[in-house]
Amino acid sequence: MKSIASASIRDGSAIKEQVAEIVAAYLHKNAVASNDIAAVITEVYQSLAALGRSPIEPSEEPRKPAVPIRRSVADEFVTCLECGARGVTLRRHLNIAHSLTPDEYRHRWRLPASHPLIAPNYTARRSEFAKAHGLGERRKRRRQEGRETRILSFGEVIDAGHGGRFQPQSGCECRLLSAICD
Repeated sequence: MKSIASASIRDGSAIKEQVAEIVAAYLHKNAVASNDIAAVITEVYQSLAALGRSPIEPSEEPRKPAVPIRRSVADEFVTCLECGARGVTLRRHLNIAHSLTPDEYRHRWRLPASHPLIAPNYTARRSEFAKAHGLGERRKRRRQEGRETRILSFGEVIDAGHGGRFQPQSGCECRLLSAICD
């Protein structure tokens, strides 16, 4: 039996030979009514002819959003383009109601990566709250703004607060990587 890959798909005689071989082998092993043989030949021929072509994917109709995209983001809420649900944030809604991640949602609606899924005023309120409570800053601020620490080698520290050399003192608040002040 000749290889289908080696036969030229565009060559009509090569396809006919392949169809004849395949149909003969099929009819030899299976009982087929004489009036159904033409249907078998046609189906095999169409299958072989379609081998060289890419499958035609049904073109997806453009989606129509529940609300216009420009109106989906307001100061106090954001609206889901899938169903029209309003909320302060959409991340959880998208996951639960539509099984979508934010990136899939943006891709589906052809939105830029900067398209907000959180209401702008809510973001501003959260930012003000975090700044007012010192969130996102280091756990302990240096008490002296001018204090400077340089690490020379493992365990050797020059700290301006100790007069240029390391001298452990009781109640010391300096930050050391390898030594703990008592």
